[in-house]
Amino acid sequence: MISAKTKARWDYYAAIGGARDEGEEIGEARGRAEGIYQRTVEIAGKPKAEGFNLDKIAEYTGLSINEAEAL
Repeated sequence: MISAKTKARWDYYAAIGGARDEGEEIGEARGRAEGIYQRTVEIAGKPKAEGFNLDKIAEYTGLSINEAEAL
């Protein structure tokens, strides 16, 4: 039989490990989202430089009109 103190310690370390794993997952998801956004902005900049309609750029890329104008 384990002591209450030992069980509490194990529970603490399990909680810390779970929180760390969750934090890593959140960080990876944010990184992927930021990468996708940056790539979208990069791709959208090319048609804007060629004078394409901002409404169509926004529609096709998912960017807002303001984001398309700011490229």
